[in-house]
Amino acid sequence: MKLLILTQKIDKNDDLLGFFYAWVGEFAKYYKKITVICLYRGESDLPENVKVLSLGKENLSSREVPDKGRYVSLFYCFTVKLLYILNFYRYIWQERKNYDRVFIHMNPEYGVLGGWVWKLMGKKMVMWYTHKAVNLKLRIAEKFVSTVFTASADSFQLNSKKARVVGHGVDVDKFAGRPPEADQPKYNEKLMAENSVLYVGRISKIKNQMLLVRAADYLVNKKDIWNFKFNFIGEPVYDRDKKYFEEIKRFIKDKKIQEYIEFSGKVSHNNMPREYQNADLLVNLCPTGGMDKAVLEAMSCERGVIAFNKTFEKLLGKYQEELILSNEDPEELGEKINKFLNKSEEEKKSIGKNLREEIIENHSMEKLIKNLVAYI
Repeated sequence: MKLLILTQKIDKNDDLLGFFYAWVGEFAKYYKKITVICLYRGESDLPENVKVLSLGKENLSSREVPDKGRYVSLFYCFTVKLLYILNFYRYIWQERKNYDRVFIHMNPEYGVLGGWVWKLMGKKMVMWYTHKAVNLKLRIAEKFVSTVFTASADSFQLNSKKARVVGHGVDVDKFAGRPPEADQPKYNEKLMAENSVLYVGRISKIKNQMLLVRAADYLVNKKDIWNFKFNFIGEPVYDRDKKYFEEIKRFIKDKKIQEYIEFSGKVSHNNMPREYQNADLLVNLCPTGGMDKAVLEAMSCERGVIAFNKTFEKLLGKYQEELILSNEDPEELGEKINKFLNKSEEEKKSIGKNLREEIIENHSMEKLIKNLVAYI
């Protein structure tokens, strides 16, 4: 059996999509040949039976959009997108004998563009989608595919009989507890000096980093608690994100809590296990919807987590009362953080081990890919 995979990016060092690189490697164990079409290709050393074709974004992303007026810029952007589309159709036709099945990862536009072609070819199509957004692209793509795989019941909010909940896919061997002292990488000694609270994700209003910063203000300025450091991994991407980031930095300065907050920017997915292992606690403040992969990775690394997303209630089991934030309240968040950090090391380790067992049982990459292959 031969498989065509369509995704946004193939880059083992990418901070957001590096995990999918590992998925492709796991898929390669089950198929004679895999062809990957991606928008952007970065560094990769996938197995020999994997062929990666890029639509070309890596060749154009370093070029600036011509600053010669609105219409010139629009024409340039239109031309670039047209080039991507032409490359897409060229590849799916050129490689038609090299795949029997089609797997679309998170980008329903591939289904919109290629669905009718694959239908004519008689190629079975499936899609992976974990996001609360429901738009026209998704509705059209859903009509072409036979199955939509998703991580949880809340991760795919289009009413469809094609949806199948299969859990997420965390590389539990890579994302594991802290290694023995002799094997540990060099940790950030500045962060190790305090209780370290980690937030992982693009800096954006929907990620709600401001709520964690307000919790820091509550702990420092109202509760006189200072023995912690909040470390944010991620950067703003869009203009609205950058404005939000400026708001956060102004708030931090106004409240004089700079020494308790650190922004580390982007971190390669390959280096994320170290970041989780370096933390005492992960906080995630995304609204209820999909399952944020950062929470699952932290749990796999035996770290405690506090989440606002009610989707995690079942996964956190007996710990949900103390680890699920009930309201968007900085005081409640601050109290939950402080309570967890004040647990004994034995209690923290016990919670961490139980959370890891949940990930191994329900969200391991090995089990997920095996299940997907069976359906595909």
